[in-house]
Amino acid sequence: MNGIVNILKPPGMTSHDVVAWFRKLTGIKRAGHCGTLDPAASGVLVLCAGKATRLLEYMTGWEKEYRAELVLGLTTDTQDTTGKVLRRVPSSAVDHQKILEALEEMRGEYRQIPPMVSAKKHHGIPLYKLARAGKEIERKPRKVQIYDIRPVKISSLGGFVQVMFDAVVSSGTYIRTLCHDVGEKLGCGGAMGFLLRLRAGRFSLADAFTPEEIEEQWKNGNKAFLLSPAAGLPDWPAFTLEEKNLRRIANGAILECKKEEIGLSFSSDQKWKLLAPDGELIAIARLETTDNGRLFFLPEKVFL
Repeated sequence: MNGIVNILKPPGMTSHDVVAWFRKLTGIKRAGHCGTLDPAASGVLVLCAGKATRLLEYMTGWEKEYRAELVLGLTTDTQDTTGKVLRRVPSSAVDHQKILEALEEMRGEYRQIPPMVSAKKHHGIPLYKLARAGKEIERKPRKVQIYDIRPVKISSLGGFVQVMFDAVVSSGTYIRTLCHDVGEKLGCGGAMGFLLRLRAGRFSLADAFTPEEIEEQWKNGNKAFLLSPAAGLPDWPAFTLEEKNLRRIANGAILECKKEEIGLSFSSDQKWKLLAPDGELIAIARLETTDNGRLFFLPEKVFL
């Protein structure tokens, strides 16, 4: 079984738990996910199965979209509401207009310090494991991009202001840290209340399958949840091979092509999906140009 699965990860499972569950359900050994979600978070988790795991290196770097809750006035050691409370101050008096302005100021590029409770590694050890051992490691800030950030609802409960917002961010952005940084900007501190991933690249929550739905389909011999491996690279240009050229590509041979076959808009050294006539992904190939202007595909990975 080879393909892509858009799973709606429930809260309480780690991303590794989801992969292990899928392996046990299907009996497939090769499976991996494209972007970790915290155990307490839920939403889109894209999984590759079988030969599609060879696409994982191309499927990182997607922008992500989230819905999150920021609890103002609460500072914790994990930057979310599951951690140890370090500071608690009433935030009901914080001006709503200042909250909106603080969110808007986060738009664009900023330097974010990865939290200790993250999967980022230090000398090969995930930071969260070091945090569990009571160790604090100096982390260098790194650039992240907040493409869009929109308030959804502002409310108050028990003296604390709760801000629900949607954000579209670059890969590697920590929403818990974004919440912490907004709280610091407002001077009262802040922690993430909940997190829901709405989208990863082109994969959206609306098209995700719950584990229960996948289990039911699998039991009934239905694989509607399994997408073609080609779906993992939705924005890549594609070239459909003739039957006579499938074996050539399978053997790693180059394939010459004409400009009119690939369209007017292309660039040399660009990666393409090579597809069989039925749409099956056959190979990942680079489009190369010779000195005399001739074009050819050079296979990088073959899936036959």
